[in-house]
Amino acid sequence: MSAALPTLYRSLARHRLCAILNIGGLALGIAVFLILMLFVRFETNYDRVLPGWERVWTIARTIQFPGNPEVQIPSSPTLSGQLAAAFPDLVVARMTPYDAATVLTGNTSTPRKLALVDRDYFRIFPFPVVEGDTASAIARPDGIVVTQSVAEAYFGKASALGRTLTVAIDGKARTYRVGAVIADLPQNQTYASVLFAAIPAELTDDSRSTSNGVVTFLALPDTAMADRIGAFMRRHPDPAFNPDARQFLKEGIVPLAGRHFAGNGVGTVVAVLGGVGIVALLLAVVNYVNLATARAGLRAREIAMRKVVGATRRMLIGQLLGEALAAVTLAALIGLALAEIALPFVNAIGGTDLSIAYWGAGSILPPLLATTALVTLLAGFYPAFVIS
Repeated sequence: MSAALPTLYRSLARHRLCAILNIGGLALGIAVFLILMLFVRFETNYDRVLPGWERVWTIARTIQFPGNPEVQIPSSPTLSGQLAAAFPDLVVARMTPYDAATVLTGNTSTPRKLALVDRDYFRIFPFPVVEGDTASAIARPDGIVVTQSVAEAYFGKASALGRTLTVAIDGKARTYRVGAVIADLPQNQTYASVLFAAIPAELTDDSRSTSNGVVTFLALPDTAMADRIGAFMRRHPDPAFNPDARQFLKEGIVPLAGRHFAGNGVGTVVAVLGGVGIVALLLAVVNYVNLATARAGLRAREIAMRKVVGATRRMLIGQLLGEALAAVTLAALIGLALAEIALPFVNAIGGTDLSIAYWGAGSILPPLLATTALVTLLAGFYPAFVIS
């Protein structure tokens, strides 16, 4: 490898345009592949980043009148109580999300995502708690749970417990007292929020005019209960729908992890972008291998001279593979740097939270090292094993 580096440097310096096209093209393809792979991972992990997601289901309801498209509608606000009474082992919690709640501080106002939830919401999703107690906070009508970033934005590094926040919901300002602070939550969840307050006990269809409706979460002790819950819902139809409209209503329960891809075209977009990333990498690899193989034929005289002065075939194979490894590694590092530079812009445009992890379960190093090894073998095979 040490002997390959000076030779590679002389070759790149002598043919700068070829080096830019060869290494630069491969680096660009690797960068595009890495960014799109991170995006696909971000989308396919939607809601799977939440604690306990495997056992969480949600109520799914759609309605489709003749000649109109199928529309998703909120869950019935009274269904949770019926299910809790019928299935004692079931943990049920409702959420009413507000995307445009406003936190008022002095003369400024900041839009924040707020969710009104039942007390058992934090039993279903046991988020890491920084300070305080989430159950006690939600049990109070004026209690509120905030994420760590929100607490630091309004109260600095000091403890936020007992401090007050004024939040406007549907144009009505209300003062809440912070009862718990939880760790910042990942963005790739269907029902994301940074503020959590108690849902009104008397919640009805008329009390959520500007929200996104009621979402009902179910923590099932086993998946066999899903069929029983579906049968219960069919036996107890929503009284808010008259018999004539009820025939156009479909309702049941679905796993939380499947909601993100349910009938909104997201799955198609993710599949297409994943395919684009693979094609971009393959084109870059094929282009690099073709150029490397074409240039290998020009080195026949050099290899012959090395044999004349005593180089063995094993030495030549090691040198040529070393040159290929050094060049591909350089391209991989440049591609990784390009991906790091582009990620903030991608996150800002797409509203994502993509990041490159170098260690741990989601490390980028295994696929990057595998790609480097594969391209090295493909690009170095012809000059190393044929011309030598």
